[in-house]
Amino acid sequence: LTTVKKIAESKIPAIEYIEEPKDLTLMEKFSQKLRELKELLEATLQDIKENNSISSYLWLLLFSLGYGILHAMGPRHRCISSV
Repeated sequence: LTTVKKIAESKIPAIEYIEEPKDLTLMEKFSQKLRELKELLEATLQDIKENNSISSYLWLLLFSLGYGILHAMGPRHRCISSV
């Protein structure tokens, strides 16, 4: 409700109530982080396309390496020796 007080003090008309943000569940937080990561990747790819940025290439390479390592650690990707 502090937001409502600030708005009332600033005398902005036609705004009577703004709902405070609720506590997010674990899945909502995870979903929000995935959206942020997706936006970051889109911005990086756009920067590569428009500016041919070396730093964006390196960031994308680092991200891909990290993703590949995490993916390889997942189930069904373990190397089982048959010797």
